[in-house]
Amino acid sequence: MNTVQVSYPVEAHHLTKKIEDDSFWYQHRTSVILKAIKKNISGTPTIYDLGGGNGPISKALINNGYNCVLVEALPDAVTIAKERGIQSTILSTIQDFKKTELSVVLLADVLEHIEDDLSMLKQLYQQIAPGGGIVITVPAFSHITTSIDREIGHFRRYTTSNMSAKLTEAGFVVQQRSYFFSLLYLPFVLLRVLPEKLGFTKNKKDNRRNKEHLSNSPRLNKLAGKFLQWECRCIQSGIRIPFGTSCIVVATKS
Repeated sequence: MNTVQVSYPVEAHHLTKKIEDDSFWYQHRTSVILKAIKKNISGTPTIYDLGGGNGPISKALINNGYNCVLVEALPDAVTIAKERGIQSTILSTIQDFKKTELSVVLLADVLEHIEDDLSMLKQLYQQIAPGGGIVITVPAFSHITTSIDREIGHFRRYTTSNMSAKLTEAGFVVQQRSYFFSLLYLPFVLLRVLPEKLGFTKNKKDNRRNKEHLSNSPRLNKLAGKFLQWECRCIQSGIRIPFGTSCIVVATKS
């Protein structure tokens, strides 16, 4: 496979470390992923968390009885993951990770950082064992792209349709697809997209992250998480949520 360009700010793991354990956003994304895995993947196979960063999802998977291997390219992130108690870690880029016969692969908000996403999916198709699965979350809808996407290394946003189409082209069979973070869509447009279009000054990275993740407002953070819990029930029941600021797609290799 040709060299794949990956865009991701090296300081991001240190910024997210401060908020990911308590943020409603990270907690809800993890809950959605867990529900999707339990619905579509039988048993408790080993899950390879590719580009798993500091390991918050790996930790949650382990706590739910799964074997999990964190594959991450940044040494500082692997160190943080080990401090969280994640023992199985591999320091590697995704494109250089050549292990085959993988049971389940997780790409949690990773694919949007890879310029040639289709080539990456084709590589992973070759590495996943027959009957194995792939679980992907990505940011949704190109019309809500802002400079923040470029700041954090996004090449694109997706719809569930074009994400499914790319998986199908790579050889996978899509089992489930849905949007989530539906209740964040309108605030996202009003507080992020419109202010930028109107030329308002953006907050500094740390301040913006803390405000958007309600890091300084524990009660609001908890309330936001409760308001989103219905989405987990939809994912578990196979009900497709029609819009949101993120997508989740689960596919298998026949």
